[in-house]
Amino acid sequence: MKPQNGRVKGDLKKRTKEFAFSFYHNLPSEQRRLQRFVDQFNADEEHWRTMAVKRCLRRLGHPRLLPKRRKLLDLIDQVSTRPLPDAIGFFKRR
Repeated sequence: MKPQNGRVKGDLKKRTKEFAFSFYHNLPSEQRRLQRFVDQFNADEEHWRTMAVKRCLRRLGHPRLLPKRRKLLDLIDQVSTRPLPDAIGFFKRR
């Protein structure tokens, strides 16, 4: 790495600070955001599977509900019981 206008120390500090809180420091920077979305999707899908018993009981208890209404109730229930996402990250000032 060649020093460019004496900015090597500042760049190194910035990269070290960025990697200190990143779980995906081994990925290229453009792929980290996508990996966070994939992790959130996997967590949502796992949560959806854990609620399968509740969905089956609702279908047995209310057999005359329209399929659209059942799906809507399932989605509302899934969103309301989903754990909140982690709010740890960097705050960028404008």
